[in-house]
Amino acid sequence: MQNAVSDIKIRLFADDTNLFLHDKDYKTLVSAANYNLNKLSEWLSVNKLSLNISKTCYCVFSKTSATSDVTVVTPDVNVVFLPALA
Repeated sequence: MQNAVSDIKIRLFADDTNLFLHDKDYKTLVSAANYNLNKLSEWLSVNKLSLNISKTCYCVFSKTSATSDVTVVTPDVNVVFLPALA
């Protein structure tokens, strides 16, 4: 699975998969998130697995302000934004 995505950390626990991305540039972060999520989705499909969209979400942590204007998508579905707790 790690070979399917580039330059990000993956943490697995039981049947949960967490992807951790970071970047100083917000647009680059969004682009990397979409690219890697699509690559992961392709890897899952090739390996006869699937991404449970109803359990898929993302959260943005920022020193300034976390906004929900990020659009993270799989090939067919937008992913739900989960606000960070203050």
